[in-house]
Amino acid sequence: MTNAQKQQFLGGLIAGALVKKGVDLAIDKAVEKVAKKPNNSLDKSDAPVIAAEIQAEVQKEVQARVEHATDTEPHLSSRNLWGSLVGIITAAETIRVFWTDDTVQSFAEWMIPVGVIVTALTPLYSRFIAKKPLFR
Repeated sequence: MTNAQKQQFLGGLIAGALVKKGVDLAIDKAVEKVAKKPNNSLDKSDAPVIAAEIQAEVQKEVQARVEHATDTEPHLSSRNLWGSLVGIITAAETIRVFWTDDTVQSFAEWMIPVGVIVTALTPLYSRFIAKKPLFR
C-alpha cells in the first residue's frame, strides 16, 4: 500500500468518525431545542432517550447506504446476486428445453439464453472475484 493509499484510507476513517460525532451532536442539540419549546409535550428528561433512538436509526440508515454504495452488503442481501441467479436459472431452463425438445433451433435462438447467462455472470464476477472497478 502506497503512502497516498494509506493517507486516503486513514483520511476516510477520520472523516467517518468526525461525521458520526457531528451527526450525533447535531441530533442531541436538535432534540434539546425541541424539548425546550413550550408548544409541545416533550419533557426535557426525555431528550437524551429520544436522541439516542434517533442516532441509532440514522446510523443504521447511513450504514445501509454505505454498504449499498460500496457493494459491501452481505451476499444474501445483494440484489445483484439474486438477479444474476434468477437470470442464470431462467436461461438454463430455456437451454434445457431447447436441448430436450425435438425441434431444431437456429443459432440466434441459442444465443439469447447464452447471452443472458454471460450477462448474469458479470455481476457475480464483480461481486466475488474482481478486486477493483473497471477502467481504473
